[in-house]
Parts: sequence; C-alpha cells; structure tokens
Amino acid sequence: MTNRRFAHSCFRLGLLAAFLAAAFWGIWSLFAPIPDHGTLLVTENPAWTIPLHRLWDIPFAFLLVNVYGWVLRLAYLALNKFGGNDEDFGVGLVFGLGAGLIFGLVVGLGVGLGVGLAFGLGVGLKYVCSQTFWGNMYAFFAARDKA
Repeated sequence: MTNRRFAHSCFRLGLLAAFLAAAFWGIWSLFAPIPDHGTLLVTENPAWTIPLHRLWDIPFAFLLVNVYGWVLRLAYLALNKFGGNDEDFGVGLVFGLGAGLIFGLVVGLGVGLGVGLAFGLGVGLKYVCSQTFWGNMYAFFAARDKA
C-alpha cells in the first residue's frame, strides 16, 4: 500500500471515528446533558484556560486514529526494512499484542480488584467492629440522640 493510499485510508477511518463519537454524544444529548468538566487553568492568567468538554472527543477521535495509524505504519515499515521476514513480524505482532492484552487485563483486574477488596474489607471491618458504628446504629434504630 502506498503512503498516499494509506493517508486516504487513515483520513477516512478518522472521519468514521469522529462521526461515531459525534453520533454517541448526539444520542446522549437526547436523554441527558453532555458532561462539562469546567476549565483547565494553564497559568495564573484566566485568559489561558482550556475548556474541558466531552465534545472534544470528536476531534480527538479523528486525531487518535490518524496518529496511531501512522505510528503503526512507520513501525511496520521500519521493522520490514530492518527485520527481514514478513511472516515472523506478523506472528510476533499478533502474539505480542494478544499476550500484552491478556497480561494487562489479568494484572490490571487482579491487582485492582485485590487491592480494592483488601482495602475495602480492612477499612470496612475496622469501622463495623468499632464501638462508634454500633452506637450510631443503636441510636438510629432506637430513635435516640447519638451516644
């Protein structure tokens, strides 16, 4: 595939991604307001603020597709030039992406859920086993002032 053809493909896929993001936020706006996160203050001067809004997802979807497309294209061309065999590159790319995805999911979910569960149980059990908790519960159910 020539660079010109690849650029046209990236541009069209970027437009598709931007259209999908616009369609998502358009449908969202029918049922709820689009979230607005305020502004990002770059300096002390209020004129240098960047408004943060979810509609920025539309141009960033276009940019994301194009940037990642060209990064992968340049990596592919460089590895083809210096790597040699196309089949080895394809197998390595598929295996590397698949193994990285699976490893990332397992580690991310395992660590995230494990730490969250341990912290939640630790803090929760400490609070439930405290006198303050049961005093408040008794006061709530007995309709009394807190002890």
